[in-house]
Amino acid sequence: MDLQGVGAIASALVALVGVPAAVLIGRAQTRAAVRAAELGAEAGRAQAQAATQVGVAQAEATYRAAVDASRDQARAEYRQWRHTLRREAWATFATAVNDATTAAGDLVKRAGPNEDHGRLNDAVTAAMDTVKFAHSVVDLEGPAHVAEAARRVRDGVTAVLLAAAKASTVARAEGVLRAVENGDGLDGTTADHALTARDALHDLRAAARAQAEGSSYPINAAGTRNAAVAEAQALALTTLARCGVTGHRAASLIDDARHGLAPDNRRESLREAEAALDRTLAEWIQEARQYLDGDAQN
Repeated sequence: MDLQGVGAIASALVALVGVPAAVLIGRAQTRAAVRAAELGAEAGRAQAQAATQVGVAQAEATYRAAVDASRDQARAEYRQWRHTLRREAWATFATAVNDATTAAGDLVKRAGPNEDHGRLNDAVTAAMDTVKFAHSVVDLEGPAHVAEAARRVRDGVTAVLLAAAKASTVARAEGVLRAVENGDGLDGTTADHALTARDALHDLRAAARAQAEGSSYPINAAGTRNAAVAEAQALALTTLARCGVTGHRAASLIDDARHGLAPDNRRESLREAEAALDRTLAEWIQEARQYLDGDAQN
């Protein structure tokens, strides 16, 4: 065989050996490419999942922030609404208290014989009813410690009105006696009748004081003191009636004399009740102010 034939055979052999190698290399490259594609896809999926999770977290955070803001706003609006209701209830109560004390003052100041005492008494009763109703609203709205302070104010108003009613009754009785002393009494009454009535009250006061200071023994002495009080009281009632002082007005003067009280004691009792009311009113206002100031800082 010549050299050319040998070379051709050798070339063919080399070509046959190169084909499997190329196939193997191609397969390896294909697998590498597929693996790279798989890794790229996994990385893409991981990245997409991470991005999705971040988006969901941001959306949840935004939602929670919106819900919290809405709740905070709702709480603030509710608190403001309650504050408004409470302020209105407190203002109404304070106004009712002022009106009641004004009515009490009018009842005492206008105790003259020509005044419409029935209308004045009706005004006091209406004022007390208004105070009670206004306090019930304060008690309903709260808070409890402010409502309790308001209850003490309500009780103080009651004490003032009772003291004013008693002072007014005595003042009207005294007004009748002064009218008699000035010659403006009933027909047939003179200044001497008023003087006799005042003396009878003085004697009753002295007899009642002796009765209170003396003991029950000896029985005869105690009986004498009791009889002296009874006689003095009967005389006082008779002389007061002669001057036109009867009913509750006479009963008030008699009761004061039996307890040894001075003629101006009812006015003094009214002043004490008014002073006590002023103290409780100041305490209530302080409680309300502290509540509002403290809550505003929260």
